[in-house]
Amino acid sequence: MTIRVSGLRKAFATAGGRIEAVAGIDLTLHPGEFLVLLGPSGCGKTTTLRCVAGLERADEGRIEVDGAVVDDGDRFVPPERRDIGMVFQSYAVWPHLTVAENVALPLTHGQRRVAHREIAPRVAEALALVRLDALASRPVTELSGGQQQRVALARAIVTRPKVLLMDEPLSNLDARLRDSMRTELRRLTQALGVTTLYVTHDQIEALSLGDRVCVMRAGRILQQGTPLEVYEAPVDTFVAAFVGDMNFVPGTVRADGAVDTPLGRVACAARAAPGTAVTLGMRPEHITAEPDGAVADSIDGVLRARTFLGETTALQVEAGGLTLVAKVRRAPTSSVGQPVRLHLPRDAWRVFDRAPAA
Repeated sequence: MTIRVSGLRKAFATAGGRIEAVAGIDLTLHPGEFLVLLGPSGCGKTTTLRCVAGLERADEGRIEVDGAVVDDGDRFVPPERRDIGMVFQSYAVWPHLTVAENVALPLTHGQRRVAHREIAPRVAEALALVRLDALASRPVTELSGGQQQRVALARAIVTRPKVLLMDEPLSNLDARLRDSMRTELRRLTQALGVTTLYVTHDQIEALSLGDRVCVMRAGRILQQGTPLEVYEAPVDTFVAAFVGDMNFVPGTVRADGAVDTPLGRVACAARAAPGTAVTLGMRPEHITAEPDGAVADSIDGVLRARTFLGETTALQVEAGGLTLVAKVRRAPTSSVGQPVRLHLPRDAWRVFDRAPAA
């Protein structure tokens, strides 16, 4: 099922006046696609999802689900008639019911009720998909947090919706459970072939789950693309800083396209006019620590901190009045306070025309 959002705007009244939560975004979800809205709190991602769900009515714009208009200012289709399954941050399970009874609720109440004979097979099918079929008769209060979230997922898919909307569904889980649930979510949505719109502020969730990621800020989409595109080629310093870690270095473009920086001359072939102030960016994992000796594209600094992260070691190195972070697999033998040499490959630099994001 395809979802199209055109010119969507939504504002809310506050004590200080009206705040525009969504400021005219355009978005298309293709059939079977898993699309992630990623951004900080207050960026408009949840409001966008709620408008698609029909839980909020747009002020302006048009929303189409499978070619049918569900909100355009004149027509408004309520959420129960949009063939959409929803999963939220809160598990919202009924504590006095069993697992199976919780999952069966959408089939016994509301617009999508089915014949009694269909309920048990539908519930069994949904529980099997989330791997809870062995716990069908157990009181839901006896389940772990991850299992309760899977009950919520089963309840969302038991009606066989064509669209699945999820708003921060893993944020209440601990780190290990989030890891396993990400795998389960990806497996489940691929098995169902359902079009999925997923909201999160967690970059790891966005990059690991999404076929496409939309980075939002202040009610607008700054960039959308595959996880690799957004990570490797961020359009500005905000996206670069929000989607992963990034070292930022101020500089000025030279006539030959190189950039003068506090680290010295960087031969990164900037395309801006000579004299233009730019910001260079490099991911910490692209930096390596080098042994003593002449190495092209290297700088000398002082090691200020080192943190063992398992597969890598994070180094904080002071150089040229700046603090750079490197995540290296081969850590130098230098102790804190001693000199260290870093290799910053010229093809790993990104050139931005804005100051680093706060």
